[in-house]
Amino acid sequence: RPDSMAINIEVPSRYRAVCNGRLRGVVQMDHHYSRYEWFVDYPINSYNVTFYMGKYVQFKDTIPWRDTFLIAKYNVLPWHLKKAKAQFKQARQVVQFYCDAFGPYPFWKDNYGLVEAPYEGMEHQNAIAYGDAFSNKKNAMTYLNKDFDFIIVHESAHEWWGNSVAASDMADIWIHEGFATYSEMLFLEHELGYDKSIAELNHGWQMIFNVWPVVQNRDVNENAFASNDCYFKGAALLEGLRATMNNDSLFKSILHDFQMAYRDSTITTDTFVNYVNDRTQHNYSPLFDVYLYQVQPPTLAYSYTRQGDDLVLHYRWVGVVKGFEMPFALRLFDSDGAIRLIGTTEDQQVVLPHVSSFSFYTYTQSTKDCPHNGLTYYRTLCEKPPVHGKQGGLITQK
Repeated sequence: RPDSMAINIEVPSRYRAVCNGRLRGVVQMDHHYSRYEWFVDYPINSYNVTFYMGKYVQFKDTIPWRDTFLIAKYNVLPWHLKKAKAQFKQARQVVQFYCDAFGPYPFWKDNYGLVEAPYEGMEHQNAIAYGDAFSNKKNAMTYLNKDFDFIIVHESAHEWWGNSVAASDMADIWIHEGFATYSEMLFLEHELGYDKSIAELNHGWQMIFNVWPVVQNRDVNENAFASNDCYFKGAALLEGLRATMNNDSLFKSILHDFQMAYRDSTITTDTFVNYVNDRTQHNYSPLFDVYLYQVQPPTLAYSYTRQGDDLVLHYRWVGVVKGFEMPFALRLFDSDGAIRLIGTTEDQQVVLPHVSSFSFYTYTQSTKDCPHNGLTYYRTLCEKPPVHGKQGGLITQK
């Protein structure tokens, strides 16, 4: 990608042209046309280059961060100015959080920007397209939460993931979309708490299709967005990594430090995998392999037997490579509790005292009371038919 870019757009004088970067000047060409001269001071992906033409009005804001502030410039149509001033206030919280989580805004000299567009949204570098009707309630059906505008939350995350740290091949586009989607969940966790963030994440997993691998063919112009799994399956991988590490401070520091180490760079999936393995001194490659290079998610094979009032659960991960490990969680009925377990490819068992039935915390069950770092994305396979007694059988999911 180029290290900078000059963008000159000539438009009818009754309109304004809004582009990436900063406006250097406006030259009146004749009585009918004006030339808007913009300049981008940073590396920029070609698909992030854009221009908007319309009867725009601009208003500004400042986003405080530590001992400085970032200038925000917003361009909207005049009849939406009042709505935009109210709706865009939340961008402060969003950008401040991402600066804390991933390092300072990557394009500081070029400012942060939102521009009204006739389509829902797009992460154009420092000129993010916004077309979500200036309402949190119009969030795409993807989202449960209506406290924040997810066009602002998602597209702003791309300034770090996609616009700054960028994939060098379409095969690795999950680095843009999976990280941006997961960044939304981290923002919700910060603003609304862990329980609401994993409920949102769990809801999103229902939109994973598992039609083909997330990472496929390199060196071809392939549509890696076709199944949308680069979004929520990519986020599922990151949540699975966090849950398996079971060290939130280390996990979050890895995201921050990786972003700082590779900002303004193009990378591959292996760049991140190797970074994680080096930082943790642990081989997480089997986890990445299953989520990114295989079609189906990990499968938890299980069976159970009764011992008086207790249940003995046998479990192991199947359909995964050797060395795979990941936690999962159970909701325990009768005892009104929950438990987090670590599964591997080896047979394991656990005694569940005074439990007549249980359910798995997976993508079609409620996340209420799920143990911390116990929510992961997987399928289940009961290797033995449930035994229905007087108190009912087990609640299982396939």
